[in-house]
Amino acid sequence: MKRLIILTLFLYCCEMQLKQPPKAVLPIVFPPQKAQWFADTYWTALAWWLAGKRPPWHSALDSLTQTPEWQQHQWFWYQVWQKRSHSFFKPLWQWSKMALQQEHKDTHWVLYPFSGPDYLTIAYIFPKAKRYLFFGLEPEGHLQRLYNIPKWDRNTLKRNLTRLQQAMDDILLLSFFKTKDMAWQLRNSDLDGTLPLLLTFLGFHQKEIIRVRRILIHPNLQLKTIDDSLPYSARDTLLTGVEILFRNFKSATTIPPASLIYLSHDVSNYNLIHQDSLILSVIRSYAPANTFLKAASYLLHYEHFSLVSQAILQSSKCIVQDDSGFPIRFFPDSLWEITLYGNYVRPIRLFASKFQPQLYWAYRKDTTIVPLSFRIGYGRLEQANLQVIRNRRYYGVKRSP
Repeated sequence: MKRLIILTLFLYCCEMQLKQPPKAVLPIVFPPQKAQWFADTYWTALAWWLAGKRPPWHSALDSLTQTPEWQQHQWFWYQVWQKRSHSFFKPLWQWSKMALQQEHKDTHWVLYPFSGPDYLTIAYIFPKAKRYLFFGLEPEGHLQRLYNIPKWDRNTLKRNLTRLQQAMDDILLLSFFKTKDMAWQLRNSDLDGTLPLLLTFLGFHQKEIIRVRRILIHPNLQLKTIDDSLPYSARDTLLTGVEILFRNFKSATTIPPASLIYLSHDVSNYNLIHQDSLILSVIRSYAPANTFLKAASYLLHYEHFSLVSQAILQSSKCIVQDDSGFPIRFFPDSLWEITLYGNYVRPIRLFASKFQPQLYWAYRKDTTIVPLSFRIGYGRLEQANLQVIRNRRYYGVKRSP
């Protein structure tokens, strides 16, 4: 009974706030725009090199591309593309263009809660966004270690490239990261944290890297550059992460780059109340955002994630998610339009308690559902599901009679 009362109050508060015009939110302060933006040759070369692609220009990594260890890594990525191109990458791109005709090509900012370093997937769904905000528990990693890569001997090269491949195995084969496995793999490598994986996926998409820096976000939402000496912890009073500026390869130097910020932070209610809640202000500064949720461990189903849940709901104009994101009951028909894709049966055994009868029957009653031809989230292909949930306030979509 207590949980029911808390849930009812939470949904009522969300509905009341969503019906109100958006409140003025302190915007996150990005660096001033420049007349020209030039690619950083080392970071661009490193991103491509990590992705098994020969860097587009000469760099300190040239000698390592001649080693059998890196050439094996290049072959690994070639096989990834061959295996996953037709089963995941291309179908996801085609689905996004069909299901997200407006969002797929617009430049609205993107929220990706509990993302880990998964730029690989988001690039196919919201490829033209100007700002991406990722956050999760995984640490961002040490920048200085990446500058030391040209000094690696062959044994160090083989060990670290193998760790990198192992860290990527789950996202490439299952479409999601296993947090515990990735944490172990990232800790036991010179390529530690999420930054090497983010760079790998940007290199896979052949992006030019303009700048990489570790950042601290101040209470006034200013971004401050920091070095590796500041502690790494998702559960302290400091909100730290990395910022990567990038753009398409060979773009004109006058075109401003896109920004990807990854923040390492525990967004449970306990940590937000007892340590630091600044990340809620950062999330709200991205409104109105396109939000993506996948393999999110059903965290937003729990009462102890209600604060971040409310911030994401208030900041989203469109939410693309599988069933592990928000419970479907959070979206009253008066405020949200929901389009279903794929097939919802039940959660995997680990999350069996998060079965949603309302979502199950919604899938059974709707005869217009388009199936998915790719696996995404925790389930198998035949259980893959996505929901596209649009806030009527931003789209002017009226409730069906």
